[in-house]
Amino acid sequence: MKVPATVFQEATTKGGHNRAVAQICYFCKKIILLSSYYLANSGTPPGRTLTALIHMSLQNPQRYTVTAALIYANGPIHIGHLAGCYIPADIYVRYLRSKGAEVAFISGTDEHGVPITIRAKKEGSTPQEVVDKYYGQIAESFANLGISFDVYSRTSRPVHHETSREIFKDLYDKGVFLEETTEQYFDETAQQFLADRYIVGTCPVCSNPNAYGDQCERCGSTLSPTELIDPRSTLSGAKPVMKATTNWFLPLDAMQPQIEEYIASHPEWKTN
Repeated sequence: MKVPATVFQEATTKGGHNRAVAQICYFCKKIILLSSYYLANSGTPPGRTLTALIHMSLQNPQRYTVTAALIYANGPIHIGHLAGCYIPADIYVRYLRSKGAEVAFISGTDEHGVPITIRAKKEGSTPQEVVDKYYGQIAESFANLGISFDVYSRTSRPVHHETSREIFKDLYDKGVFLEETTEQYFDETAQQFLADRYIVGTCPVCSNPNAYGDQCERCGSTLSPTELIDPRSTLSGAKPVMKATTNWFLPLDAMQPQIEEYIASHPEWKTN
């Protein structure tokens, strides 16, 4: 559905008594644009037509955005995902809709990170093949279960890359980052620096021989890769070496006063 811009322009310029009409037209224009975005970005459940969205907005202009965790696209969903995240969120969203509220229920797949590349290595495929495969499986599972997302997206879509670059570039140009050269583990066989999850070794706390570089899943201890005994790369099995690399750090400690003030201004939030 497309509404010519001239319709709104005429409504806002003809007649001094048309202020109310202009406000309604402006409101409806926003609804149409939002609705068109939702309908164009897949995941729109049956019955969530443009008319229904406009009706909800006019009945109750209060809007809700409900997001559910982005699941890694490195395997199918399981009962833990559903019980701990998606079904409770879906129940809440359906409750809001039953009251006539305008709700945007948004989620998607996280397609960047170590779990993706590890799965690709195990399956002998590429990370892109892995995320394409599991995005399809997960989206189909949610549809079959009736989880009523308005938008079910994926982090590999260009808009997310562009937005991430814009945020990084903006902070970089403003000089917000601290640029530091540090020593990190490097796999000389695979010729790449290793994220914490690419490093395994013996846990210094419980002697688990397969603890990760960020935590031990046997005893729950939080670790640093350099704390592991006899570390090895999950990519090649080789012992990694320390090598200098430059990273950009966001100094959250400098922003702590503003963050605490912002949190304090929302007493309805949980204390944690």
